Amino acid sequence: MTNKADGSIRNPVWINLILIPVVFYPFMFLLRSFDSDSVLLSIAPDLLTLFVVCLFGIHCLPSMKRKFILFVLAFHVMLTYILVLYHVADLRFLLIAFRQYSLPVLYIAVFIAAGEKYPGLPLSAVKHSIISFGLVCLVALLNFFEFFRINSSLEALYPYLNYVADSQFQDPGRLIFGSFNFHRINLFVGGAVGSSAAILVCLGLIGFTQSQAIPGFIFRFFGIVLIISSILTLSVSLFIPIFLFLAINYLAGVWRIKISFVFWFLFLIIFFGPNIFLDRNPVEYFRSTIYSESLDYLANIDYSKFLLGVGPRFVSAGYEFVPESLLVDVGIFRVFVESGFINMLLFFVFLISAAYICCAKFALLVRGQLVLLPLIFFTYILAMHANMAILPPFFPLFAAVVSGIFLVGHESRVGVDGLYIS
Repeated sequence: MTNKADGSIRNPVWINLILIPVVFYPFMFLLRSFDSDSVLLSIAPDLLTLFVVCLFGIHCLPSMKRKFILFVLAFHVMLTYILVLYHVADLRFLLIAFRQYSLPVLYIAVFIAAGEKYPGLPLSAVKHSIISFGLVCLVALLNFFEFFRINSSLEALYPYLNYVADSQFQDPGRLIFGSFNFHRINLFVGGAVGSSAAILVCLGLIGFTQSQAIPGFIFRFFGIVLIISSILTLSVSLFIPIFLFLAINYLAGVWRIKISFVFWFLFLIIFFGPNIFLDRNPVEYFRSTIYSESLDYLANIDYSKFLLGVGPRFVSAGYEFVPESLLVDVGIFRVFVESGFINMLLFFVFLISAAYICCAKFALLVRGQLVLLPLIFFTYILAMHANMAILPPFFPLFAAVVSGIFLVGHESRVGVDGLYIS
């Protein structure tokens, strides 16, 4: 639908139903504060997402232009199911597997198809994500500084990480500059704290700086909230979106002299400077944890684990399955660890296709003021603690971002002044 006043493309109102998961998933843990034992509250975001997938799957998938991507994702979902059955050998886990692996991928496929028909959806989803995650982080900040306290037995809603209900702590917190102990904020978005903080600070930087793509005071405000709350996690992963932000803006020709100075300043701090958040600098941290653990895993891998993986990790109540040799903190390579090389290859074909468009169409993204798409995308790809692309509450945002990227791939004109306005 085209707006006659300015020529921009407008979406029918009902199409915004596809944004329900984008809006509600960030609140998935806060909802459970009302009743931590409620199964309905626990699965409510999943039921809403399933409704959206069915509705828009029927409406959009038959006319999807990128049929190859649809085929790759469908094959990936089916192979994941087969491998779950192979490793777990229990049909009771299929519903959990659908919730954990299939539903996010199906939503990604449906959003890509919907974005082709209604180009305003991707940017609209980013805006809604900034507000939803911003509200959650605002509650987390107020809870952290004890303006009020969420009373809950649910660990995901404790005010600090490693918090115990009697106000004692299992550890003294995280060292700042090797000297000061500081408790880390709980952002109310689940595990993988460092990677979650990286995505949230990425959204914060976009909300605070991308005034042409996302105008409005409300986005500046929540941008600041997201940045502050993410910094209070004291995570080394925060350097990932910051470097990406500097690099992408430098390549886009924005603030080149200032960015060059900041980039080399951060480079010196990370490689040669003081230990900011730990008892070692970030390079030593990655080398002694993720890098060394990955090398040990590969050194001891056999042909079966290489091709089929070690199996999924299920931690739902009554449905626990954790392989002994599971490697957790490997980011998107969790696909390889859990389900083997072939299934990883399918998922990586999808990711590489999106990454190629980001690089090949970068000049077009710059002209359209849409460099926020590759910034968010590569933050997901480089996240080190989990496969954030399919992890709730973050997979709806990833679906929107890749939808926007694939949309750019077959359009000659993009921009916040036309194609992506909703």
